[in-house]
Amino acid sequence: MHYVTPGYRRRSVENITQEIDEIIDQGYQTIQFADDNFLQIKKDAEKIMDHIIAKDVGIKIWVEQARVDSAER
Repeated sequence: MHYVTPGYRRRSVENITQEIDEIIDQGYQTIQFADDNFLQIKKDAEKIMDHIIAKDVGIKIWVEQARVDSAER
């Protein structure tokens, strides 16, 4: 079960990957995720990261403010 804070609206993986594509197309070299719930649904985080890896553009990725108790080794 995933606890979701009232008022929190989660974006779809498709919406996030579309924005990532736009960021890459604009020539940015770094993407930063600042979301304490980013790792809450691991399969979605994996889909997002797999999308970035598949683009094979060498973009740097930062994940900040993610909850430590939701990370895996």
